Amino acid sequence: MPLTVVTPEQQVKPYEAPAPPVVTEARPHKRLPKTASHVPLFAALGLLSLGGALGLRTFANRAA
Repeated sequence: MPLTVVTPEQQVKPYEAPAPPVVTEARPHKRLPKTASHVPLFAALGLLSLGGALGLRTFANRAA
């Protein structure tokens, strides 16, 4: 059973599959500029350190 499609004009036509994409030869890209920094990592480590210090302080106060 062949596939059919209905067009917006209400006509029934056989389905025509789209042509496969043409694969071109991959070209090496130029080197991307270095735009990232380590600031978010340092901020996360700082927050983690503050959280750890507060946790230790709370634990020490409960133990005493």
